Amino acid sequence: MVTSPSLQPVTLFIPSLSGGGAERVFVNLANEFARQTAAPVHLVVARSGGPLLDAVSADVRIVDLGRKRVVHAMLPLLGYLRRERPQALLSTMSEANVIALLAWQLAGRPCRIAIRETCAKGSDEAMPPGLRQSALRWMMRRLYPRADTMVVIADDVLATLQRAGIYPGRCCHIGNPVTPLATSTSTAAAAEATTMPSGLESLPDEAQLICTAGRLVEAKGFDLLLAAFSRLQDPGLHLAILGDGPLRQALLEQARELGIEERVHLPGFVAQPQHVMARSRLFVSSSRREGFPNVLLDALASGIPVVATRCPGASADILEQGRHGVLVPPEDIESLATGMKRALQDPPGTPESRQARASGFNLPHIAQRYLHEALEIGEPQVSPGSVSHLCPGERA
Repeated sequence: MVTSPSLQPVTLFIPSLSGGGAERVFVNLANEFARQTAAPVHLVVARSGGPLLDAVSADVRIVDLGRKRVVHAMLPLLGYLRRERPQALLSTMSEANVIALLAWQLAGRPCRIAIRETCAKGSDEAMPPGLRQSALRWMMRRLYPRADTMVVIADDVLATLQRAGIYPGRCCHIGNPVTPLATSTSTAAAAEATTMPSGLESLPDEAQLICTAGRLVEAKGFDLLLAAFSRLQDPGLHLAILGDGPLRQALLEQARELGIEERVHLPGFVAQPQHVMARSRLFVSSSRREGFPNVLLDALASGIPVVATRCPGASADILEQGRHGVLVPPEDIESLATGMKRALQDPPGTPESRQARASGFNLPHIAQRYLHEALEIGEPQVSPGSVSHLCPGERA
């Protein structure tokens, strides 16, 4: 356990407890911080409630700022910082980072602050046009250099920020942790000990499941996956797309048009996607662009074969350029279908090698790096895979 110099809290700030990847990472980090440090751990949210509420440890205090949108949370966060005087503040997602930096400055910079950036995905679409986004970019340029540390989850994130004229100060490259269940439960045990989510429990015994997971949005490329899946022409194969989002009806309609609606399943948000992975023959990431895809690590930890697009983001790095999974070009339906066939017949690596790759991203190790390298709580630990350097630009 890390011995804290004081009993002032270690604070994490996120917009909500929705089922997004960034929120899940911070819930897992907060839980692990509570195990690794003697200091109180506070998870501050603009609004409470959501699918991840029950995943927060009883050892973590949830602080609800009572705001529907994170942009309205600056004054309540300022009050929290003045009242609690935490020893360190960690935030994630661009708007939340800006709000955290504003509140921290107005509070007199009472603690060390680290921001985690995930939104830039190696394409200009990570920084969309518009008045609101222009204002956000302007504030990021002004405020990001003032953070003590910025954590980036992929090199593409830093490169995209710099192309947008945003030059942080000190940077750490820290990947996301594997979801705890995936590292602690074997594939066979997970399959035996859990039930499938609603909508998948009635799959025929002979069904061979391909799964994917993520928000049902354009960036995830699930429309491409449906088209590729339809080309496999194997009536025994079923596809499960885990997640919620605005494109649900469009994807269901596309499945009907392709004549595969009986073999495509959209069960909605699944709190533990590893349970489905444990019963699947293949996991596919069809993304047009990514940051650091947590579910790709979860799939590796489950030991199943993986197909992913070589899109902007960390997917290719996670798979070590194809050593642990099949990589295909993004937005290429034929290549995606071919890659799925290959992975089903002769996948790269073994279940053991895939699980070994995922173990390098285990939660205790990643949380320790956040505490030591980003927040400077406890003794620093140098990791062979870490990247820590000063970015161009001065801290204001």
